[in-house]
Amino acid sequence: MNAFGCLDNIAWIWVYEKEIKNSDGSDLEKKDVGLGKKKVRKGLTKEFQAFLDEKQKWFGNLIELRDSLAHRIPLYIPPYVVPKPNIEKYNELEKAKWEEPARSDPDEYEKVQAEQLALCQFVPGMMHSIFEQSPQVEFHSQLLNDYVTIDEYRLTLLEELDRQP
Repeated sequence: MNAFGCLDNIAWIWVYEKEIKNSDGSDLEKKDVGLGKKKVRKGLTKEFQAFLDEKQKWFGNLIELRDSLAHRIPLYIPPYVVPKPNIEKYNELEKAKWEEPARSDPDEYEKVQAEQLALCQFVPGMMHSIFEQSPQVEFHSQLLNDYVTIDEYRLTLLEELDRQP
């Protein structure tokens, strides 16, 4: 959400600095301002447009996650993941939780469940839908990637503002 907002701010800076208006001279409406919007893109240099085209895959992924989070699917961070080498053992323990003696003995059930949870680890990440085969995103690496990419947008904007009178 914040990364998308940063890009919106970059678009607004361009609109204000370059005084981009509608054909009748009126101010653009809020819905017409964005780096992907026609009225803004036509005011960009070919170099800036090429830069945006180069980043289209990243931007598309950002839009997909942002739109899903903003309009359809609340953020859910799973409490843990089961690393691939532990999946078989985890599933065996899941089955054991529902067999004797764990099924009738709460202490045994908790013991098996503790063994199972010891196979898990917390990985701060998300996916916007388990039903739509969405990519899983790890927060830390994605945040670093987003930060670097948005900084590239910022630097490119500053170069463009210096380049054009």
